[in-house]
Amino acid sequence: MQEDLISKKELLKLTGISYGQLYRWKRQKLIPEAWFLKQSSFTGQETFFPREKILARVRQIMELKDRYSLEELADVFAPESTGRLYQERELASVPELDPAVITIFQRLLQKDRFNFPELLFVYILSKLQSHGALSETDLADMASSIRNWLPKLKNISYRFIVCSRQSQTFSLLLQQDAPLFLDHKISELHVYELDELAKDLSLKLNQAWEGDL
Repeated sequence: MQEDLISKKELLKLTGISYGQLYRWKRQKLIPEAWFLKQSSFTGQETFFPREKILARVRQIMELKDRYSLEELADVFAPESTGRLYQERELASVPELDPAVITIFQRLLQKDRFNFPELLFVYILSKLQSHGALSETDLADMASSIRNWLPKLKNISYRFIVCSRQSQTFSLLLQQDAPLFLDHKISELHVYELDELAKDLSLKLNQAWEGDL
């Protein structure tokens, strides 16, 4: 099914933001460039956006812009581009990060500091652990797969999908808009949009940092 789109003109009218604001946010990486979709229309070329994603993002920016500068918001909405490394002390300040999952990634990656994409997968597996969704074997297997995927990722525009077949649980990583067709014997258990979880995690890290000031 084709994703529901909204035109730039309709977006500006609906949200009350200006053309200048929209493209300034694009330059600051608050809105992904991939969301600016050029399509033919009766007036020629027109820019469209994924409706639900862009409306949610504009709402989030408007809610946060009085609290954070645009540079700080860029860290929230595109934290993977900063190159920052997070130390164990910072991880301990975010209760949603499971210490057991942190330990597994430290062992597999042979490091005690994580960049943001690495930390994002720690966050995802911690969420799965909090739901009681993984056995120790499943957790170790998924973490091993993630270790192999990480060097190949150029961005975080992916879906992390947890599936099961009979008593087996396994994970898939797909580009965000790629269709997925599963065998009828396979059940889809959990789906995580990495870019949305990245925003949530970045805010938690910022809040924890502010609490330490």
